[in-house]
Amino acid sequence: MPAPSNTSKKGCDDDDAAAKDFPRYASTASISPVTAVAPCSLFPLLIQCAALLPGRLRASAVSWQRCIAPVSGGYSTRCGCQRGAAWDDAVQHLPHHQKPPRGRPLLYARCSTVAVAWNAQSALPAADVPREAISSKTWRIAQVVPRLDVERNQWTNAMMPNHLNRLTIHCLAKGNPDDRISSLPNGILVNILDRLDVRAAARTSVLSRRWSQLPAMLSRFTISAWDLLPSETKTSFCNAELVRMANTAVAKVTKSILARRDPGGWPIRLLSMTFYLIDDVPISVGHAVGNAMATCKVEKAEFTVLTEKGRLECTIDDLVKYGARFVSFFNECMDTFAGLTCLYLANLRFAESDFVSNILVTCKRLKHLGFLNCDTENWIAFQIEHAELSELSIVNCRFDVVKLDWVPKLTWLVFEFWMSFKEPPLSFGYVPLLNVLSVSNVALSWHEMVELSTFLHETSVRDLSLGFKCEKIWVQPECLTRWLASVFHQLRIVNLVDIPEGYDLTWTMFILEAAPSLEEFYMTVMDHPCGMQMDQEKRKAKSYSEHKGVEWESPTSNFKHHRLTKLIIFCFQSEDYMVSHVRRVLKAVVNLGDVYLYDRLTCSKCRGVEPLNPIRFPETSKHMCWVEKQIRRGIESLATIHFLTTAKIREDHVSRIG
Repeated sequence: MPAPSNTSKKGCDDDDAAAKDFPRYASTASISPVTAVAPCSLFPLLIQCAALLPGRLRASAVSWQRCIAPVSGGYSTRCGCQRGAAWDDAVQHLPHHQKPPRGRPLLYARCSTVAVAWNAQSALPAADVPREAISSKTWRIAQVVPRLDVERNQWTNAMMPNHLNRLTIHCLAKGNPDDRISSLPNGILVNILDRLDVRAAARTSVLSRRWSQLPAMLSRFTISAWDLLPSETKTSFCNAELVRMANTAVAKVTKSILARRDPGGWPIRLLSMTFYLIDDVPISVGHAVGNAMATCKVEKAEFTVLTEKGRLECTIDDLVKYGARFVSFFNECMDTFAGLTCLYLANLRFAESDFVSNILVTCKRLKHLGFLNCDTENWIAFQIEHAELSELSIVNCRFDVVKLDWVPKLTWLVFEFWMSFKEPPLSFGYVPLLNVLSVSNVALSWHEMVELSTFLHETSVRDLSLGFKCEKIWVQPECLTRWLASVFHQLRIVNLVDIPEGYDLTWTMFILEAAPSLEEFYMTVMDHPCGMQMDQEKRKAKSYSEHKGVEWESPTSNFKHHRLTKLIIFCFQSEDYMVSHVRRVLKAVVNLGDVYLYDRLTCSKCRGVEPLNPIRFPETSKHMCWVEKQIRRGIESLATIHFLTTAKIREDHVSRIG
C-alpha cells in the first residue's frame, strides 16, 4: 500500500481544526463531540443523503479532505473499523424504501478512503464490478454531490478486493482533472442538507471546514423540541425535565444557527419552530426569529406553541396560566408575530375578550391559523376579517360564535366540536374560495339537527367531510330543493366519518340526490371504543343519545346519478343494512366504476379491546363471492367490487380515514 501523500496529511490537519469547533453544535443539537473523531459514525448519514436525492439526479463521489489516518492492514488506525464494514452496516439498517437498488451506490475503497457514488441512470450490479477500480494514490473520504458524471473509462487500474464487491466506492484523486469539487456551488450542498432535519444537518459540520459553514446557509429550518432531544435521555428524566430540556435545546439551536447567518445571503424559505410555553424560552426564540426576519428574507415562518400538559390534563387554572404566558410572549415579540405566516396554539384561555382578534390584526402575513382547546373568560363572538388567511382550524374551542365575515383567500376550514351549543357556532360571510370543509361533533340528545342547506348556504364547497364520532347523527336529511342544490352543485368529494354502527344508511342518499357532480363518496361506519364514552351512568348524566340513527325516505323512486365513480366504505360488514346500502348506490349510480369495501379499522389504543359488535367482514373467497352475489342480485352494473383488508388500503384512501 503506498504511503499517504503530503496533500492528504494537510487535509487531515485542516479537518482536525474544523473538528475543534464542533462542540458548539454538539451542545445546541444534543450531539456528542465524540462524533468529531469518529467519522465512520457519519456513514449512515451520508448514505441517507444519497437515498434522499431525486431519481433524476446523479450523485458521484469526489475527493474530500477528511481527518482519517491511513489504513494499515485493512483497518483504519484512527477509526478502528474494518474497511467497508461501516457502509455494510449502514445500508443494512436503512428502511427498505431507502435502500439503494442492487449495485447502487457503488462502493470502491482504497487506504483511508470511502465515498458514495449514486448513479440514478444506470446501475452496475455488484457481480459485474470490474477488478480495476482504484488508483494508487491516497484517497480521502468523499462527499455526496448531485450529477457529477463518472464513466467507466475514468477508473484507474488497481485490484478490487473481493470482500468489497457487495458495496463498492469510487473516489477521485485530488489531481484528477475530473474532480470538480472546487467549482461546485454551495447551492448543491445546501440542497442535500435541506433534505435532513436540523440535528442531522448540524452533524455534518464536522466533516470539513467548508461544511462547518453550511448549516447556517440552509434554506429550510424545521426545529422541534422533541427532535432535538437526545434519544438516550428520553427514559432518564421525568416528563417535566424532558420538556424543559427540549425547550432549552430549541432556543440554543435557533440562536446558534440564525446568529451565524449571512445577512446578505440566501433567503430562508421555511422557518418552522415548535416549542413549549416554559420560562423565557419562547421570548428567546421570538427575538432570534425576529432578528432573522429583520436581516434576511424569510418566506415562511411558522410557530407551533405547546403546553406542558395535554388537552385532557389541563384544568381551568392551567388554561388561564398558559394564556397569560402567551400574552406576555406575544406582547414582547410583536414584530416577530407580524412576520409569521403560520401559527398554531393549544390549551389557552385569554382574560381579554378581544385578544384573539388582536392576533389577526397583528399577524397580517398569516396564512395558516390553528386553535386547539382555546377560549376567552367571557365567551365572545370571534369575528374574522383577514386578507391573507387561507387555512383555519378551530378544534374544541369555546367561542360564542365564529363569524367568517371577510376572508377572501380562505380555502380550507376545520371546525370540530360544539358540545356546549345547540347549533354549530359558525357562520359564513364572504368566503368565495372555500373548497375544503371539515365539520365534526359529538352530538348529545339535546343538540338540534343541522340542515346543511341553511348552514352552508353562503359557500360552494367541493370537498366536504362530516364527522359524527360514533354518536348521534346530527345532520338533518333534506329533500331536494333549489336552495340545497345551490349549496351542493360544486361538490366533488364527500367523506362521512365515524357513523355509528347498526343504523340504516338510507339517509346518506340525500347527498347523492343534491350533488349531481359528486365523484367520490367515502364512509366510515364503526363504533370506536377508545373514542366513546362507555360508562352507562356517565352517558345518562351527560345526556348522550341512546338512539343514534336517523330515518329518511327519498321522494324520488327512480333517481339516477351519472358522475359518481367511486364508493369507499371503511369497516364494511356483511350485515343486511350495509349490503342493502351498497345495492342502493349500485342501482342509482349509472357510471360507478369501483366499490372498495374495507375491513374494520383499528388503532393502537383499541388493540386488545373487544369490538362492541362481532366482526363479519368476508375473509374467504367463498364468503366474498356470496356477498357480491347478494349485492349484485337483480342489478345490472359494471362496477368492480373490491374486498380489502386494512393492510391493503390504497394510498389515495388513507387520508380519508378519520
